[in-house]
Amino acid sequence: MGATKVTPNNFQIYFDLQGAFSDKTSFMIMSEESVAELNTKLDKDVSFKNFRPTILIHGTPGPFVEDMFTYVRIGEGNGPIVKTSKPCSRCRLTTVNPDTGMFSENGEPLKTLTEYAQRVEA
Repeated sequence: MGATKVTPNNFQIYFDLQGAFSDKTSFMIMSEESVAELNTKLDKDVSFKNFRPTILIHGTPGPFVEDMFTYVRIGEGNGPIVKTSKPCSRCRLTTVNPDTGMFSENGEPLKTLTEYAQRVEA
């Protein structure tokens, strides 16, 4: 497998492992706060379902802080710890209505999210 195993404080971290998906990760973390912030900039609210996160969290100190996570403990106490690999690249799939399967005609929420993210990073 080629991974290095480290065991500090009774948990295990594996480095140099790649996810099973083409974007190098096998999970996507999103916060409810990020969806709420994005919805303040849209004419029509979207759901977290537009982004199809594997892990949905709430209670972050602000929107988009999950993009800065390095390690995440799932659950409380002795829950597993996972290492993140990179922020999620947004794609056209976010414009598909998860209830109808239809693409949005105006390109939302991807259009606004892309513009907003570029302003935040600048």
